[in-house]
Amino acid sequence: MRKVQLAAGVVALAVLPIAGCADQRTLVGIRTLFDKTGVPDYVAISAALEAKFPPGSPVAKLENFVASIKGSCNERASDAIHCEVPITPPACYYDSLEIDAEFDGPILRTFHSDRVSVRC
Repeated sequence: MRKVQLAAGVVALAVLPIAGCADQRTLVGIRTLFDKTGVPDYVAISAALEAKFPPGSPVAKLENFVASIKGSCNERASDAIHCEVPITPPACYYDSLEIDAEFDGPILRTFHSDRVSVRC
């Protein structure tokens, strides 16, 4: 009986540090980009994206990122691209993030993002 109690105590001590060291990356990302009620902070989102894709970044990197977060990109001209990413679930009213970028060949030259509200 004593060995079982000792083993349980050792297991509890081994698990305790693991439980206290939970991965907070998702929480940090969400709280940085959304307020506590879940409303998007488009100024923060735009600043983060503009830092992530500064001039000189590959256009393909932006396109791959947008596709990975369920958005889409289309060329508007031979040197411009327009991307849209739904932020809230599509319904009669939803928020979307619009990204407009200009490029030289495969390299981004300018980048701008903004909020778009879609209504029926």
